[in-house]
Amino acid sequence: MRNDLNASEKRLFAALERIDAYLDRRAQGTDAAATDTEGSAPGTESEAREDARRLAHRLAVTEQRHASAMAELETRLEEAQRQLTEAGRQAVAMSAANETLAKANRKLLDAGGSISGDDASAALQAEIDALRAARGAEISQMGEIVDALDRMLDTPPLDTGRNTAKAARAAKADPDAVVEDDQGAEVAEGERG
Repeated sequence: MRNDLNASEKRLFAALERIDAYLDRRAQGTDAAATDTEGSAPGTESEAREDARRLAHRLAVTEQRHASAMAELETRLEEAQRQLTEAGRQAVAMSAANETLAKANRKLLDAGGSISGDDASAALQAEIDALRAARGAEISQMGEIVDALDRMLDTPPLDTGRNTAKAARAAKADPDAVVEDDQGAEVAEGERG
């Protein structure tokens, strides 16, 4: 779009320079200018003015398109910033909830003999599930951030982001599944960090 604008500006300036040159020759009143003026000036002047008018119109249209595109990009940027802010708030809330859950589970386990082994196992499993959910949410959030940035920068998304999102979906669907990491190595759920 900027190239169209630059090209239109160059053509407009060239047309204006031709008009200026013609007017300068006419003002000097030399014989050569008079001969040139009699032979080709009426067509040249009207052609130059028509070129200038046409180029000015194209320049105005290009500037209008540029302004529209900028307004659209600013709107998209504001929306992406709003989504990132909301995702950040949700991540903070989820992290706080997981921390509270972990503390509660530790208190239950520290109580020792007052809870059964099954209850302790259930509490630990709930904590593990909450941590997996938090990790999946964080991976998903990072994927959304990268996708938003890719859209804003007009770049294609990287495969590693897709692999990470794929791994997150697989972990949510089957926590004990084996999935490939970004380098193509198989990683068991317990090793995924």
